[in-house]
Amino acid sequence: MKKIGIFAFLFLILSISFVSAISTTLKENYDKKENIIIEVKGNILSPINVEDIEFKRKNVGVPLDYGVLNLEDKHFIWAIAPDKNETYTLLINNLETTVNGQNSMINYTQNFNVLENLTDYSIKPGIITAKGDFEVEINSYLDNEISILVNFPYENNLIIKPGNNKFTFLTNTIKEDLFTSIRIGKYSVPLNLDIDDKNTITKKKGIYFEPVSIKRDVSLGDRPVYLIKVRNTDDKAYQNIKIKYDKEIFFITPDQSFNLDKQGIFNFNLTFKKAVDKNIKNQVEIIFDNSSVILPVEITLSENVIPINTNNSEGFQYFCSELAGVKCISGESCSGEEKEGLDGLCCLGVCQAVAVEEEGNTSEIIGYVLALGIFLILGYLIYRFKKAKKEGNDEITEKLGPSRLSKMKAAGIVEEKTPRKDLP
Repeated sequence: MKKIGIFAFLFLILSISFVSAISTTLKENYDKKENIIIEVKGNILSPINVEDIEFKRKNVGVPLDYGVLNLEDKHFIWAIAPDKNETYTLLINNLETTVNGQNSMINYTQNFNVLENLTDYSIKPGIITAKGDFEVEINSYLDNEISILVNFPYENNLIIKPGNNKFTFLTNTIKEDLFTSIRIGKYSVPLNLDIDDKNTITKKKGIYFEPVSIKRDVSLGDRPVYLIKVRNTDDKAYQNIKIKYDKEIFFITPDQSFNLDKQGIFNFNLTFKKAVDKNIKNQVEIIFDNSSVILPVEITLSENVIPINTNNSEGFQYFCSELAGVKCISGESCSGEEKEGLDGLCCLGVCQAVAVEEEGNTSEIIGYVLALGIFLILGYLIYRFKKAKKEGNDEITEKLGPSRLSKMKAAGIVEEKTPRKDLP
């Protein structure tokens, strides 16, 4: 009995060490079909492999949609919870960590419960890693439309219909690699963007608005009109694309469903039904093939507004921020398409530093040549001065004679020349 007690004590100590070494943000309870998005914390020595993740109920494997994201010192797992009210176990097999200071390979387990309630909606994927624009699938389990808030790449509301919805998130305003968490409705979703220099508006795939947003200051009583383009950069045509908008605020011409050929463009005018008398935050949406794209429209009343002619579709312009572009500064060049915006030339690609090495070398050579020229000129002037001085003394000697010259030298009027020792 004493040995059993010792073994039990050792097991308890080891268990405490084990639990304290690894932990997760897994909640105790989830609704049916709710997203499970967790971070695995602790001294993890190697990436977590997706094939080492298991979900079990009563020791029987349960197939779920799930994935893994490993960064330098962060490790995330996502899944969509089962649709049965049971207790489940998350297993992370072959997890390399330290136990009591020693490198060890362990199998980590943690339980969670799925409750009776069915969640409103779930998203897929629950962890996003991308090199450019990315798509999120949102499945609604309700029988009516709902609106959810997102905050990437700007704060906006998405209208979710019953069933499957797909939304494209644009990343062309992001100019460098980024890791963050973004809000998609009630979920906080890890986002890892690996941006390359080709992520420009001219390289995007699929259908998108141009401009990508409308954000304007207007005067009280204005009734602006905006020309909107819908571009298709895919090598496939799309049929029966519908435009959805708030008909109490806007009207659209032409107000009709439309088709987009390969590399096609569709133009329409977005007009306010009445003069603006308050701040407006709304959107226009196009719906196609169970997907949609949003054009945010944000109008702010302001007293100091420079009048802009937006009613002329010829040469119609937007601010660089509305085109999701950037203004290159002196010493930079644009690597992508450039457009003339209302606030100057707008780069729809990436601003890159101009190589100035050759120019610097040329300037350096010119400097050396100028310095050498100045040095030669000074040398020549000194030579001429000394020569003129010598010739002057010789002329005085010739005119005054030796005796009178000696007296003038004694008085310091004429410089005494030191005779050369190499002459007789």
